[in-house]
Amino acid sequence: MLKKHERENHTKLFDQCLDKLKIATKRYAKKQDRWVLNRLVNSQGRAVPPVYDLDSTDVEQWSTNVNEKAIKIVSSFLNNEVINVCETPRQEKKKIERKIYTCNICQKYLCTREQYDLHMNARGHKRQVAAVRNREKQLAMKQDKQLAINIEFKKDAVNT
Repeated sequence: MLKKHERENHTKLFDQCLDKLKIATKRYAKKQDRWVLNRLVNSQGRAVPPVYDLDSTDVEQWSTNVNEKAIKIVSSFLNNEVINVCETPRQEKKKIERKIYTCNICQKYLCTREQYDLHMNARGHKRQVAAVRNREKQLAMKQDKQLAINIEFKKDAVNT
């Protein structure tokens, strides 16, 4: 038999593992949803059979929401009958205009206008812009100093 503090440690460890398992399961389900959407529902140009949405969130209603509908769909399909269940609507993929956008300050190349706009408003870009402005100011001050020194040197040369 485990001691009390060992039992507490095992309980904490079990709870942590359970939380991680739940997170991993949700991620996997999300991946599956994305795969089904991209490969079946939103596929264009390929012969893909219709996809039907079955609501499996309520376990109490499993037989009516999932089981009966699935049997009806499959039997109608096998008997070449019209399927009286709503098909999941297909969505048109929005076309993204591909063009190379360039940020000369950061030396970055961006593929879409949306990425470019995000980059222009990003903190890193704004820091680069500020650094370039500071360098330009310092260079201008340095050039002004050099010009003033050259003018003084010419005055002294003319006076002698």
